[in-house]
Amino acid sequence: MTHEGPTPPARDPAPWTWRCHECYSEYPLACTRRCLECSHILCTARATTTATTARSKRRRQQGCRAEFDYDGWAAWGAFRRTVATQGATKDAISTSVPTSRRRRKLDADCDKFATWDSRSKLTAGGSYTSVWRPVARAEYERVVRRKEEMYVQGHHNCWLHCDYPSECLRAVDAARRRGRGAC
Repeated sequence: MTHEGPTPPARDPAPWTWRCHECYSEYPLACTRRCLECSHILCTARATTTATTARSKRRRQQGCRAEFDYDGWAAWGAFRRTVATQGATKDAISTSVPTSRRRRKLDADCDKFATWDSRSKLTAGGSYTSVWRPVARAEYERVVRRKEEMYVQGHHNCWLHCDYPSECLRAVDAARRRGRGAC
């Protein structure tokens, strides 16, 4: 039986996409923010509730709709951190990170900031493979709290620790609203 390092998650995370609310064309956000059919620029207005009759209300989408694969990217973030802690790509990933003692400590245990984990599974061929699954709810809440503390203190590296765009900014904002963040 052989045991290799963790394998990547089974599926690639879906790209960040958006749909034009004027002509309903769909595009990857990485490609364009302007609709190629009607020239509308991606807008992020919120859904509103409009009264159609005295008894019923109807929600109407105003603005373009964007979709992000949070679970898929969280699994890939966990995989990236696991590989980094094993040293396979650590030098390539953390070359731009200052080398303070606190920063090195965070990089050394960055796999502990994962909301997904890899569990070994014995295959029919007698080798082990990794299966990526969300961590238990109690572990998830502990990880979110540790990430929040790290983000508030400014001791993080977005490349290693953030699983989705602006995760650190949203966590700091939420901590401040709850009275746990520094001003």
